[in-house]
Amino acid sequence: MPDYLRPLQSLFEKGTVTAYAAARLVDDELYPEERAYIAHAVPTRRAEFGTARVLARRAMSELGIDPCPLVPHADRSPRWPADVIGSISHTQGHCFVAVARSARVRALGLDAEQDAGLGRNLEAMICTEGERRWLKALPDDRRDRAGMVLFSAKEAFYKCQYPTTRTFLDFQEVEIQIDAAMSTFSVRRVGGNDSSRRWVEQVRGRLRLAGGLIMAAAIA
Repeated sequence: MPDYLRPLQSLFEKGTVTAYAAARLVDDELYPEERAYIAHAVPTRRAEFGTARVLARRAMSELGIDPCPLVPHADRSPRWPADVIGSISHTQGHCFVAVARSARVRALGLDAEQDAGLGRNLEAMICTEGERRWLKALPDDRRDRAGMVLFSAKEAFYKCQYPTTRTFLDFQEVEIQIDAAMSTFSVRRVGGNDSSRRWVEQVRGRLRLAGGLIMAAAIA
């Protein structure tokens, strides 16, 4: 199995704990309220949900935080203890978690996607006009991957800002600029309300390509 933990950890600075595992059914390791929340889901969804909660508790224990139920909010966003900032991502059987103390990190967002290319038919929906011009200037063998990197960066930014702003952002409201090596990104423009716009100058974006996956992190 590819080494995902090393590139995952490299997305974050000291003080943020990360964890990775392949998804598996772990119902017997969940709290009763977590089992109730996911009881009617298909096995694949139960495996992703459960594995992510087990990983999150393992990561929080490294921060000295006692285990507790992690039942999502009504909008399905992760619910963390009061002094914890965290993010969860899963893709086709892979589960990733990042957590930090709120005293060290204001917000973070983590996303993982299959490195399979975005597809030209989705560019108009996901990418702004400026991003599409950038993609069209790339060689064909890089264009599809770059489109998926843009998608993942936007997902990470959305997860980073949402717990504070509670603002739902459309893909077209966020414009991403990616460096030539596809290792960092910045947010160039964002729609939404004034609260979400203020995040543009505060977010640091990082990217990793490893083992057939794209990983993106947004940190503030």
